[in-house]
Amino acid sequence: MDMSKARQRLREIAKERQRHETAVLKVRREMVAGSLVSRYTRCKRAGCKCGKGEPHGPFLYLSRKEQGKTRWTYIGKGSHGKLAEAVTRYREFSEHVRALRRLAAEAESCYAAIGGGLERTPQSFRAEVK
Repeated sequence: MDMSKARQRLREIAKERQRHETAVLKVRREMVAGSLVSRYTRCKRAGCKCGKGEPHGPFLYLSRKEQGKTRWTYIGKGSHGKLAEAVTRYREFSEHVRALRRLAAEAESCYAAIGGGLERTPQSFRAEVK
């Protein structure tokens, strides 16, 4: 990438970063990391319909990672609306943070392209002094 294109891309990156940073800073409400999942269960009682292939449910659970393991939390009826909003907010927040990290890496490569085009060897400075 030549210096001109690198400078132009840096200006574009600055605009994109501003948009993502604004979205991240606007978050004022609770967020919950995880996903809402409907699951069916089997109770293992003798003679129950679930033993014959008709599981109970669906029941709503929050699935999340803790220390590298998937943890499931049962969500009672009627409380899933606010939780769904909090999960959605976290997902959107995470997407903006990922975009900011990607843009930072791209900006670094632009800085390298600009710096590489401006580097001079010590010998070239000595030649000018003579």
